[in-house]
Amino acid sequence: MVDAAIESSTAITDIATSAAVAAAAEPGGTVVLDSGPARWDGARPLTPSPTITCNGHSWIYSDNGLLEQAIANVLGVTVRNLGIGGQTSTEVAIRTGGIIPLLTLAGNQIPADTTPVSVTAIQPSGDYRTNGSSSYTYPGTLAGVPGTLTETLQAQGSNPVWTFTRTTAGDAVTVLPSTPFLVTNDAYEDETTVIMCAQNNLYTVDASMRSVMRDIEAIVGTLTPVVKRFLIVGEFTFPTDGDDATGGPLARRNKMLAINAERAARWPANFYDLRRDFIDIGMQVGGLVPSSDDISKINHDTTPLGILKSEADTHPNATGYAVVGKLIAKQLVARGWATYAGNTPPAAPTVTATGGAGAATVNVTAPNNGGSAVTDYVVQFRSAGTARWFTHFDGISTATSIPVSGLAAGSWEFRVTAINAIGPSDPSAVVSATVTASADTTPPTAPTSVTATAGDGQATVTFSGATDNVAVTQYRVYSNADSYTTPIATGTGSPITVTVPNGAPVRFQVSAGDAGNNWSSRSASSNEVTPTAAVPVTVIASDSFNRADGSVGSPDYAYGGSGKSWSPQGSISIIGNQLGTTAAGTVYCLMPHTDADQAVEAKIGALGTSNLQILLRRVDSNNFYRVLISPQGGGSINKTAGGTNTQLSSNFPAGTFAAGDVVKFRAAGSTLSLFKNGQLVESVTDTSITTSVHVAPGVADTTARSDDFKLTTG
Repeated sequence: MVDAAIESSTAITDIATSAAVAAAAEPGGTVVLDSGPARWDGARPLTPSPTITCNGHSWIYSDNGLLEQAIANVLGVTVRNLGIGGQTSTEVAIRTGGIIPLLTLAGNQIPADTTPVSVTAIQPSGDYRTNGSSSYTYPGTLAGVPGTLTETLQAQGSNPVWTFTRTTAGDAVTVLPSTPFLVTNDAYEDETTVIMCAQNNLYTVDASMRSVMRDIEAIVGTLTPVVKRFLIVGEFTFPTDGDDATGGPLARRNKMLAINAERAARWPANFYDLRRDFIDIGMQVGGLVPSSDDISKINHDTTPLGILKSEADTHPNATGYAVVGKLIAKQLVARGWATYAGNTPPAAPTVTATGGAGAATVNVTAPNNGGSAVTDYVVQFRSAGTARWFTHFDGISTATSIPVSGLAAGSWEFRVTAINAIGPSDPSAVVSATVTASADTTPPTAPTSVTATAGDGQATVTFSGATDNVAVTQYRVYSNADSYTTPIATGTGSPITVTVPNGAPVRFQVSAGDAGNNWSSRSASSNEVTPTAAVPVTVIASDSFNRADGSVGSPDYAYGGSGKSWSPQGSISIIGNQLGTTAAGTVYCLMPHTDADQAVEAKIGALGTSNLQILLRRVDSNNFYRVLISPQGGGSINKTAGGTNTQLSSNFPAGTFAAGDVVKFRAAGSTLSLFKNGQLVESVTDTSITTSVHVAPGVADTTARSDDFKLTTG
């Protein structure tokens, strides 16, 4: 009811201009808050009536009162549903009379008839939903004229459209800009009030929480009792807005957590963090067993879908609203503002905890059940010294000895909540237990990329290391000689050298183990290799090139051999104690050698910008074998027969060779083999060229260098 003293236009103007009474500079413009006593009809009650009023957005509306019915069922009192879906805190504050909006009309006039007139400006501004299709109506008076203020939501990103419609026709009335509109709504201001109204502020023009604190102050200001009883209910986080969220969901999560924390600090005796209980024990209070997805969301500190309608409609389902009602009722009783009508939630249970290896056992002494049988004990745990409690998921169970596994070594804290049909108990006293390290039973992953290189009576097995939940400590090598049954060698890492007989083709597999003697499955098989007896190698000729820049001259036999000479081509020269060229273009340094089984070894001084080369069995310029090493360190084995070049090997990837590597190219019978630093790179077979006149190192650009030449028997 609006006091007659402020029904006149003069009194309304006084309110609009009296900053000392009700005006304050706020985001969105000047806001007039209800001054209070002038709107009370009669004496102020000392305390609220037992009736409970729930006011706010769609969670309060709760599908036409599911939440309110749940509260009424356990408290036995009248519970009013004043929820309206989609409204922001500002819209709730306006319709409760807490904020008096200031209106400017088109033409500054209320027409004589009941045609709606456009509101061209409203203060506060920018604090309303910018998406939706709903319309909200606010009955009241403007400049002493009874009527209805209508707010029509618009498409995404647009502010609402406002109109004022007088109730009955009469004389046209001039209205000054920023005239107060007085909402007619004070019927329930002497009741205990539940307020939940911040969530939709995410959909205002700047998606901020800027007006929530002001609006709640205004709503509370309308309550008439000397001792006001109001419960501010915290907002939830969307299922996508867990502590692992990024981008928009993370920003949205942080806004909700921040406004909850700000209200808890401002009204510590009146704020209830519904989000915390709804996440931690909501499903259990509703008698629901969380799915794996629910458990993941709960562990990531956000609302599980199991108590919501769907991923698209994130309002509580029927069970969820019943849970919210029970949780709010418990808060009202805890503050002494209501009493249970009959049965009550259980008393807090008595709990002990005993630690073990990687686990603890929580033992519960059944509490007084409040007249309704306990349906579940919910265990929560946390590492000592941390704030966040995690829920132990064991279904719906009244077992009083509850094992909690998967705990790291250290001190852990536990508490238990008992649940019955009326709601949850208070959590038990916190108890502690020391957990020791559990035996490791998780095997490593299997090694990968297993490769074998043959040697004399042995093979070298290389592989990529496995991973383990603790650490890989050892590897086993198996061969196909016994169908990979018995390990033939062990080691702590790659490579591992194994002893195998010469002449027998063999493949290998590798498994990984950890300190707990857990072993991976065996790897895929390696390539097949055939170990062969080492052939004695004799150095026939050698040259270190350690002499003055210029012509190649004679070999220095620094590494052995004698009796050979160089036949250098074109611009090939000694440059900086290495073999190079002073002009672009491929040139060779030929050395006569007629034994068909032969090998040339040279160290890469520099890769340069064109191919380094080694020639074997060069009969003439149209017939020879050669290895090409590219500037990127790749390459291939090739032949030129009758003037036609053919690639014999696969392409070696870039990075196979680098400066400083010793490259050996060997011809033995029909087998051509390429080695790097003593390890086989690839072998191919070819019978096209069986005789020899020369061997040669070669370079093709002025920056490439070859060094430390050796001509050997194999």
